[in-house]
Amino acid sequence: MKYKRMLFIFTGFILILALGCAKKDDFPVLKGPYLGQKPPGLTQEIFAPGFISTGLSEAVCCFSPDGKEVYWNIAYDIKKDAKACIVYSKIENGKWTLPEFINFTNMEYVVAYPFLSYDGEELYFITNEPTNLPDLKDEYNIWVAKRNGDKWDTPVPLPYPVNGRGITSGPSVTTSGVLYYTLITEKEQAIYRSRYIDGNYTEPERLPDAVNSTDNQFDGVIAPDESYMLLPVYNRSDSYGSVDLYVTFRDEHDNWTPVVNLGNEINTKRVESAARISPDGRYIFLTGLYITHNWGNESLSYSDIMNYFTKPGHGRADIYWISTKIIEELKPEELK
Repeated sequence: MKYKRMLFIFTGFILILALGCAKKDDFPVLKGPYLGQKPPGLTQEIFAPGFISTGLSEAVCCFSPDGKEVYWNIAYDIKKDAKACIVYSKIENGKWTLPEFINFTNMEYVVAYPFLSYDGEELYFITNEPTNLPDLKDEYNIWVAKRNGDKWDTPVPLPYPVNGRGITSGPSVTTSGVLYYTLITEKEQAIYRSRYIDGNYTEPERLPDAVNSTDNQFDGVIAPDESYMLLPVYNRSDSYGSVDLYVTFRDEHDNWTPVVNLGNEINTKRVESAARISPDGRYIFLTGLYITHNWGNESLSYSDIMNYFTKPGHGRADIYWISTKIIEELKPEELK
């Protein structure tokens, strides 16, 4: 089943690990926009090492429109089942707070792929928590929580026809309210969209073959103005690794360009996936992951193992970022 291959990619960052209790002294004190990190250029860099990218398994990083909140995934293990949850940090008294679980955390289920709407009022994600609704019985569904002050209301699953036709994943929403997501069936993993009109979602439409170029693209993220989409694609012939990030552009007549590989400044031999675009449109945040490790290699040292489990950039999933100028360089002249 195609979903099993996608789930392998998805759970690549949900490696079995014990989530220790973080102490305040374990984290650096960070101030300023984007956690005080030096902005990247056209080569991807690890984001906020020691705070967000820590050597645990982190993925899918998104910011609020005012830049004062950041949300991301971490993975952990309960009763030998891989799980994921959403954590966040915010600016208080000029400093970024210690990461905390989001207020609706349910540690019995996978809660993954957070997408904060570009107005900051809705938080979309996927979970395998049962919906208890007869028409929404698939293993994973898209849910949404609405902001209520500095907390989030109880999340609810999106209704049919978005959910209820197969496993859904990778939600993202334009500023005009168009939902883009992945629908996973026995046939393929394809990108769909649905418009929100008069309180209801319209019949989902599969994006054209220029976007759905194989049967293994998933979890794209749409730009705020719907002008382009970033999406991971598995095992294309022009890939630098097993999964690379690609871009497709959309014109004012709703025509989409064929997907283009973002190049070797962002794609490597590891998996690159789960991208998010900063609300100001200046940066791409992505998940980088090594999916293999030669544990049987006799030359493997103690420090290799320590680095793998305790430092970013040594094998587990981490958050990277890069300037969106890379997108402009790939945009067709007729769309500039």
